[in-house]
Amino acid sequence: RGELRVEDAAALLGLKRRQVFRLLDRLRNDGAAGLISRKRGRPSNRRHSDAFREQIIGLVREHYHDFGPTLAREYLIERHGITVSCETLRQLMI
Repeated sequence: RGELRVEDAAALLGLKRRQVFRLLDRLRNDGAAGLISRKRGRPSNRRHSDAFREQIIGLVREHYHDFGPTLAREYLIERHGITVSCETLRQLMI
């Protein structure tokens, strides 16, 4: 609506002036929907492959079904040579 200067908007949002201008262009061209991240709903670039995830889930279900994620991770590293973080393993076990 033009009630706020670009410098003030940048300070409020914690962004640089250039980024505020980019957001304004997207708002003018696409409306409010243009401000939503374009990566929304897409898988992460750092995501493990489905085959790898299924391999881990299969091993945990077969051998370590009653273990917590930390102990299961230690056994996966020691016996199967599979390195995965505790949090990733916990998410997979859920």
